[in-house]
Amino acid sequence: MEALRTSRGVTSSVSGRPLTITRTPLSVSAIRAVITNDMYLSSKITDKVVKDYARHLTESTPVLTAREREILQLITEGKNTKEIASILCVSVNTVATHRNNIMDKLNMCSTAELVKYAIRRGITSV
Repeated sequence: MEALRTSRGVTSSVSGRPLTITRTPLSVSAIRAVITNDMYLSSKITDKVVKDYARHLTESTPVLTAREREILQLITEGKNTKEIASILCVSVNTVATHRNNIMDKLNMCSTAELVKYAIRRGITSV
C-alpha cells in the first residue's frame, strides 16, 4: 500500500508533501529541493519507484518476434495483407496469422491502435 501511495505521488508530480516512510527528519537537500520547486525522493522511495517501474516494464511489454515486428512495420507503412505477403514472399494466410498474433499479444483490435503502438515504441515514425 505504501509503495502504491508513493507511486501515485510521483506520477502526479506531488512535491513538498512529506511522506511518513521513515521517521528521520528531512535532510537539508530535501528542504532545498522543495523550496526550489524540485522533487526530492529519499533513497527508500527511489528504490521502490525504480523496482516498481522495472517490474511494470517487464510485465507489460509483450515480446513480438522479429517477423511480427517486420509485419507491424509494414502495416504502419500502409501496406495491406496482400502487399505484405508479396514483399515477404509468404502466403496471405501467413500474414493474416501474424497480424492476428500481434493483435492478440498487444490486446488491440484495430490497425489504428497498432500504428499508435508502433509510433510510441519507436518501431515506426510519423
